[in-house]
Amino acid sequence: MPASLQLQRATTTTTLTCHKQSQTTVNTWRVPLTREAPVPDYVSCHHTRTVGPNQCCSVVVKTINAPVSTVWSVVRRFDNPQAYKHFLKSCHVINGDGNVGSLREVHVVSGLPCSIKHGEA
Repeated sequence: MPASLQLQRATTTTTLTCHKQSQTTVNTWRVPLTREAPVPDYVSCHHTRTVGPNQCCSVVVKTINAPVSTVWSVVRRFDNPQAYKHFLKSCHVINGDGNVGSLREVHVVSGLPCSIKHGEA
């Protein structure tokens, strides 16, 4: 399965304002997706993360030559992100059933800036 891999790390802060009812400018970083697949602004507004002091963020963008239904059958597995995020060692759902609102704890492989992370579906 051919794949292109792009690693990004947020080291600086930029400003992005999304069009919502209240126009608020917050310090965020924007995930730069692949150049081959431009993303409309109305989509990229929902793919930003606020990075606070003593925090870091990263994103892995991978192009997969597979039907969308096959990709989503793997990606939507909230309880098993290590299947496609190879920097994760393990994952345990600690509250919920894996659907929206569930909380998970993931253990990151050694050598990365953190060892445990909590994430919400």
